[in-house]
Amino acid sequence: MAIKNRVAQKNLPQLTTVHLVPDSDDISLTHREPSIDLVVVFDEKTHKYNGDLGNRAPVDISADLPQVKEHNYYKVLFESAIDGIFIIDAETMRIVLSNRTAAEMYGFDDAEDMLGVNSLKLVHPDDRDRAQRIIAQDIINENLRLIHRFRGVARDGKMMWLRVVGSRTDYKGKLAALISVRDISEQVEVEAGNQQAEQRLGFTSQLASVGELAAGIACQLNDPLSAVLAYDQLLIARKNLDEPIRSGLEAIYRETQRATTITDNLLLFGRRHKPEKILLSINEVIERAVELCGDQIKAGNIDLSLKLAPELPQIMADFDQMRQVFVNIISNAREAIAESQGAGDLCITSEQVEGVIRITFIDSGPGIAENDLPNIFDPFFTTHSAGKRTGLGLTICYGLVEAHDGRVFADSSLGAGTTLTVEIPVV
Repeated sequence: MAIKNRVAQKNLPQLTTVHLVPDSDDISLTHREPSIDLVVVFDEKTHKYNGDLGNRAPVDISADLPQVKEHNYYKVLFESAIDGIFIIDAETMRIVLSNRTAAEMYGFDDAEDMLGVNSLKLVHPDDRDRAQRIIAQDIINENLRLIHRFRGVARDGKMMWLRVVGSRTDYKGKLAALISVRDISEQVEVEAGNQQAEQRLGFTSQLASVGELAAGIACQLNDPLSAVLAYDQLLIARKNLDEPIRSGLEAIYRETQRATTITDNLLLFGRRHKPEKILLSINEVIERAVELCGDQIKAGNIDLSLKLAPELPQIMADFDQMRQVFVNIISNAREAIAESQGAGDLCITSEQVEGVIRITFIDSGPGIAENDLPNIFDPFFTTHSAGKRTGLGLTICYGLVEAHDGRVFADSSLGAGTTLTVEIPVV
């Protein structure tokens, strides 16, 4: 009766009686009762009807039905959600329903294009086992509505970070999982940047503390070392020394000189002055550093190649400090090559990449073990033989580059050489 009244409220002209029948009933429109002005044949599944309206247009009453209103309401919510939503069949793990947002997120033409796709193919290969366990155990078996992070893979192969929430449901009488996904790639990138900034800040603070200690120790050692050198030279100057004694004194002189070099490095490390920045060409700095290391390079049988990009923009930097950075890196590469094979290659390149000048030093040395790589900029850490290096060269490089608002990092593995990269912002 309610449906009949709603049809009557459509104000169909010259209608006094409306008769509503299901589509399944056998009614002939040509043999209806004379008292019925309109016979509405109602399809219970689609909520559509057919009727003999003469010259009048048909009227759709489906939107007035409560169950249809509720269906349309949820459909609007589903399609307009800002998160991608799809339903996965629990048995096959295939998508049986999806909204438009999910299709756009994964690069499909429309929601229907996602139907039948194996949901695990939308997850990064390294995360698929974890995703399958979570869907099967946490969502379908236990209905735990927990928040997870996955790396998703779009249709074109693009990787993205996703925030994923799921719940157990049923679809057309079969057990299923309702999955909601949101692209958080930008958020993850910001978090990674913040984490790197915190690590750099902590390391810089550590360097400052160690530097103060190192400078104090160096000052205390310099005076006695100077005295040892002075007396040793006086003894060596004597004419009547036996050869074994003279050899011993010369060994003392060499080792004392090495100790003096270590204290000089400690002072340089602990008393870094603020860079006196001027406009300069980074290629010129590289060439001057190579000149200073020329004898070392020849003595080490190193085949040096320079691939410097012409007409690079100038940078604001301290010439002496940047030269010191490059000299330290070249010396480090030379010693690594000398210890491993006695001869090798060193390639130095410069280029502009976005807003920075990038300088790379690629050597053919023995490389650095994966466990050692994160520690190479730590004070007093060295991969060279005992007594060969102080372990401060790269630490000094790190501090000087950081003072120029740049960064220095390494890429290496055992047996594959080492690549050290310095990046300085363009003016």
